[in-house]
Amino acid sequence: MIDNNLVWDGSYLGKFKKEEVVKDSKQDDQFKYFQLCLWDYSECKTISMDISKDKSKDKGDSMITPVTSPATSIDSDDTIPSMESKNIIKVWCIARKVTSNLTCLVDEMKVHFGIVKLGTHSIKLNDSLYVLIRLYDDKGKHMRYVPFNSIDTSKEPSHFFQHLREIYVFRHIFGLTSSYGTSLMILNFDLSRIPIDFYIYNTKAECGGTVIGKKLYEDLFDRETMSMVCERMTCFETYRLIEMEESSEDLELINLQGIYVGAKSRLLIDLENEIKITIKRIDQSKQHLTKYIIDKVCSLLSVPS
Repeated sequence: MIDNNLVWDGSYLGKFKKEEVVKDSKQDDQFKYFQLCLWDYSECKTISMDISKDKSKDKGDSMITPVTSPATSIDSDDTIPSMESKNIIKVWCIARKVTSNLTCLVDEMKVHFGIVKLGTHSIKLNDSLYVLIRLYDDKGKHMRYVPFNSIDTSKEPSHFFQHLREIYVFRHIFGLTSSYGTSLMILNFDLSRIPIDFYIYNTKAECGGTVIGKKLYEDLFDRETMSMVCERMTCFETYRLIEMEESSEDLELINLQGIYVGAKSRLLIDLENEIKITIKRIDQSKQHLTKYIIDKVCSLLSVPS
């Protein structure tokens, strides 16, 4: 058996009978855990689909994944081959029953904004959709999560709060509701710990405005504005330097406002393309969110006067 050989890229693993793949389960005060046994079909193709509408025949680009079900349709009755014919992947993970794959989509979006992601997959067990969350890192070490509100953060170093500001700007951009401490967990490392954006309930990206309360904003963004944080998250300075290098060799002729506008335009084009690719891979029905996400980033990167 292969242990923990999932790619944790938000992809859909397929539909199974629960008793066929869930070999053990546990529950503690925080999470429900499944031990899954899945067949390794490294040459099979993943299913890019609108899970919320259960379009089992709707395939996107062919992509290779280490794990998928033997059937390419979630409603297929194809016979599962002998376990001896392929490697079996055995993995413990956090399992949460959900109504959509929004958690997977948002988690993969974190990559484009420099946020630490959880690592997820979605899977249908019987007729219920679950999000699977990674529990072990690449070295096989248990990733231990602690509720954010259970610790005293007043003595945490500055980089802890830098991560925290980035998480809340990310949640603002995606209009993620419940943006307060209960949405977060703390991931413990050997010598440090960082806040992790953990619970995704709903998105109001299309509504505009902010999901960050006044008190939270005053407490968290006293040294850095949301615009400054967004510039750091999107590597805006790199785009600005590229734009400056290509604009003019004569420093006296450089229009700083024009440089900012040009850099912003480059950044938004690249970011929009990356977001569209990710949405297409995870859930094509969410493509309408692209416009609202880019509008939020655009408003944060307002051109200075």
